[in-house]
Amino acid sequence: MQKTKVTFLITGLNYGGAETQLVHLAVRLKKRGWDVQVISMISPVAYVEELKREGIPVYSLRMRRGVPDIRGLFRLVKILRRERPQILHCHMVHANLLGRISRIFLKLLYLFVQLIISLKEGEKEKLHIVLLIGYVI
Repeated sequence: MQKTKVTFLITGLNYGGAETQLVHLAVRLKKRGWDVQVISMISPVAYVEELKREGIPVYSLRMRRGVPDIRGLFRLVKILRRERPQILHCHMVHANLLGRISRIFLKLLYLFVQLIISLKEGEKEKLHIVLLIGYVI
């Protein structure tokens, strides 16, 4: 039976909450037999060694923070065409946008984008909703 192949796309790999969740999810899926890759839009500064130790390749699109660069899209498409994941799971706003745009060039089975909505009143957070949207192509 063929392994399910998932690629995680994130704006940047740093020491933060979304990044930590992505790493934990990637490692656990790998241990369950999934084929997992991670792509960071900007050069990763954290978790690279941990992921590689688990046999999870980490790619960088070599984009720079605050500088839109169309070459990042073409690098992403090249990696995804080579890796051929069934699932592209995007984390953080810019990765969500780039993942959606990449669908123009690719035939992905599923694209997941993660949206986190927080409504704040003053300094107190009133509502926190996590919404996972899946596109079936």
